Amino acid sequence: MTAGLKSLLEDVLKRLAGKGGAPVLKLMTPFGGGKSHTMAALFHAARSRKALDVLPEAKGLESPTGVRVAVVDGQFFNAQQGKESQGIRPLTLWGWLALQLGGKAGYPAPPTGKDAR
Repeated sequence: MTAGLKSLLEDVLKRLAGKGGAPVLKLMTPFGGGKSHTMAALFHAARSRKALDVLPEAKGLESPTGVRVAVVDGQFFNAQQGKESQGIRPLTLWGWLALQLGGKAGYPAPPTGKDAR
């Protein structure tokens, strides 16, 4: 694990555990700089922190619980047609996130009657 990845994991896992950490992070790497690998590491660490336990460098990192993870691939999200999941087709990224994090119960039904505009 690189020093940069460890620092990022420390920050993110602290935030997810409610013990500080930056609320917004910006990954700044050049082409081929490891953004995809970094995002994959964050995904797996947030989803199952125990996945890091095999790495000696991960010792001492926070172990948040109850973390819900959503993935948005902007390349495959059509802003005019949305994207279907669970029989629902959100038309916005916010709607997609709500559906991914809360399932059908987390996605509000569209307004009906005079409220539908």
